Amino acid sequence: MHNMTFAVYPIPLEDAFAIAEEVGLPGATFIEPSRFTGFLCSTASADIHFRLNFNDAQRWPSDPYVSLMITAAASDEVRDWSLAHPGSGQLVEVTAFAFQSPSDQQRFEDSL
Repeated sequence: MHNMTFAVYPIPLEDAFAIAEEVGLPGATFIEPSRFTGFLCSTASADIHFRLNFNDAQRWPSDPYVSLMITAAASDEVRDWSLAHPGSGQLVEVTAFAFQSPSDQQRFEDSL
């Protein structure tokens, strides 16, 4: 019986496939675009403004000086908001994974 693990990463789909191949993940590893949208805020005020406009937005757990927000809003909606607020940041693709085992997930994360 497999002990599958699920995760999302702020990484483009093409890069995710390349890394998966590089570290030798099994063909049964499931990789697809996520329903989440990432947005890398350029300033603290852009971070606040983004959270006010996207109530479900959460900060991606990373470096405290990096403001990468994740929301379930459609990427078109976030892109439109970004265009209406030039200089606020940039859209970040988020990719979803279903790993066949925790060790597969660890190998992938170690390569990031």
